[in-house]
Amino acid sequence: GAFKQRARLYDTAKQPQPRGIDMADFRINDHGSICTMLPLTDLGREWCDDRLPDDAPMHGNAYGIEPRYLPDIIFGLTDDGLTYRQ
Repeated sequence: GAFKQRARLYDTAKQPQPRGIDMADFRINDHGSICTMLPLTDLGREWCDDRLPDDAPMHGNAYGIEPRYLPDIIFGLTDDGLTYRQ
């Protein structure tokens, strides 16, 4: 879908070796007009606290992200050594 097309925008070679699906730092879902990014680990939550604005929109425990910002966010988190799953 649209998420997979956007996912091709970043260099997947920069993503560290998978830690296993249960060890991903984030779960990212594409809902069309909005994407959600759920921190799954303490490291993921700390990364969000340090890098996302205090007033970032939340959908439950997940951050609501406009699809146009997702490539930069994913690049940043993978560049910092974190992992995600869809």
